[in-house]
Amino acid sequence: AFRGPKGALRHSRHLCRKMGIVAGGTGVTPTFQIIRTICERGRGTAQLGLIYANRTEEDALLRQEPDRFVKPYQGIFKDYYCL
Repeated sequence: AFRGPKGALRHSRHLCRKMGIVAGGTGVTPTFQIIRTICERGRGTAQLGLIYANRTEEDALLRQEPDRFVKPYQGIFKDYYCL
């Protein structure tokens, strides 16, 4: 089992060029703000990937939310789904 995030998250534009986030079930909800912030601040300097895991397709209640970021942040953000 994974736990987190813990504490404050600070994004430094030049600290890393690629970042991955792993989230499952409704735990993906807090990642939307993180994704939006990194994509907007890191435009042209960072790439971000999200692995969104669920036990079944029915459990993926928020599947449309990560997909909303793909088009406006093409080349910066990519999402992956796994069951």
